[in-house]
Amino acid sequence: MTPSDADHARRAPHPASRSPASAEQALQLLEQADAALARQEWSVALALATQALSPTLLDRQRAQALLMQARAHWQMGALWQVYLPALEVGRLGRLCGNARTEVDGLSLAAFALAELGLADEARLISLDALAAASDSAELLPRALSCAAHVHARLGDVSHAELMHMRAISLAREAHDANLLALAFINLLLSLGLASEELLHGPGEAAAQIALVRAPRFLAQASGLLADERLPASTQAGLQLAAGHLALLCGRLDQAQPWLTAAHRRYCLQGTGYNRLAAEQSLAESALRQGRPAEALGWLSELLAPEPGRSSFSLRLPSLRTARACHRALGNAEIERTLALELDELLRARQAMREQALGVLHRPELP
Repeated sequence: MTPSDADHARRAPHPASRSPASAEQALQLLEQADAALARQEWSVALALATQALSPTLLDRQRAQALLMQARAHWQMGALWQVYLPALEVGRLGRLCGNARTEVDGLSLAAFALAELGLADEARLISLDALAAASDSAELLPRALSCAAHVHARLGDVSHAELMHMRAISLAREAHDANLLALAFINLLLSLGLASEELLHGPGEAAAQIALVRAPRFLAQASGLLADERLPASTQAGLQLAAGHLALLCGRLDQAQPWLTAAHRRYCLQGTGYNRLAAEQSLAESALRQGRPAEALGWLSELLAPEPGRSSFSLRLPSLRTARACHRALGNAEIERTLALELDELLRARQAMREQALGVLHRPELP
């Protein structure tokens, strides 16, 4: 966050410190929150969206504010504060008869729970999103990608692959190059994240299965990257997803140019979160090529993030890579410090997981 961002966050009043916003003020705050999200000023967007919540909002506007809250919390790494507002967004979307809002909320809730290691709970919610999207050719590929991602996290790679392929097929039928690229991005990310999650848990065999299937999809993604109709942001996303998966497969010569190109695009676009994701992958690539000192250079901002810029999903692999770098360099004391920090982060995730389970399984009052 820049100094001006921090000033804005300090000036944004706490929701308890002033009376509820009027209808007109609430709409203005929603516009400002949306703009802050676009600028990746997560804490500013969160403060503005929270301030906008008032009894004057219609259900669809309330859903918009809650979705902004959930997205800001996600980017700031506060996963335990994502799924409840996201679930409420899904409920409000259903009440309003707005399938897009319902799918947006349920999908985000499912992704957050899967990130916490609660893929069983996430699966049920992702299937609700799939049902909500069933009559929409536009929404169905997104809902399928979400459900496929959750199934991949569960180690059900075959089922996940079928769902992803259906999403890709629907995108092809729509003759929409951007939608097709997004479906491929979701497929590649799903395989990569599932492999990493399973590799550090009890599912090493499933992790390897995910990587065995990856080269075929990497070849198709390579062909899609040649499509000049793709927007620059989508092309960068496809390069990053393909590069990271190629890296996990040990295809360093293939991964490096994709990751470098994605990083260059994100630097030009000023896309901070995605730039950091590319830097994490570039660090892992440098480590695998026997250059641990270079890898640590890529990790500098990830290991010491500015306020409001941290992300659980990036910090966890960054700490693992940094620990391996210092082990390779013989820095035993720093390695031990990072190991303690990693253990603390994993305990924090377990605490978030238990909190989520307690809320989701709380018995209903009569």
